[in-house]
Amino acid sequence: MSPPTFPALNQAIAARAAAPSSSSFTTTAAAASTPTTTTKCNHESMPDLSQIPGLPQSRSVWAIPNWPESLAGMTACCNLKPDNEVHIAEPDRCALWCFIPDEFLFERKKDGTNGKRRDGAVAADAMGQCVRNKGNVTGAYITVWQVKEGGAPGLGRTGKMMSLKRVVGMGVWGVVVWGVLG
Repeated sequence: MSPPTFPALNQAIAARAAAPSSSSFTTTAAAASTPTTTTKCNHESMPDLSQIPGLPQSRSVWAIPNWPESLAGMTACCNLKPDNEVHIAEPDRCALWCFIPDEFLFERKKDGTNGKRRDGAVAADAMGQCVRNKGNVTGAYITVWQVKEGGAPGLGRTGKMMSLKRVVGMGVWGVVVWGVLG
């Protein structure tokens, strides 16, 4: 089963990416807190959102382990929301988080304004798709997110897993083969 596509969302992302933004990663190259390619973080481990210092529990947020590709994807996708920063969680600096931009939280009306709020899992999947595409993120990794106003926190894992469609398909194939050979 292929992930859902969001044509209007893709257009909004392209438009925002082309426009200059006052938002940027807030640390400088000389700062001690600047992530580098030497950051060694487990891509399949994340703390609970409530354990990330400074993360507001009352807002919609998306988080991923910190490595160069995830930082690139987060910077591109989080900046769709004006002045949205990518935060690096202390003390180990292995978690990145930001507020989920409206482009992922809401369907867009024809006039460009926010429409109906998306389901939390759909919004988180759209954010994840953006981070994967913009950061060229591959392999297995974990994400955590929460969509507030009716949403519950969620946990996602990408890579090293079979889709439900593939598992069901293999099961049906096995039953058919068993029936033919049996």
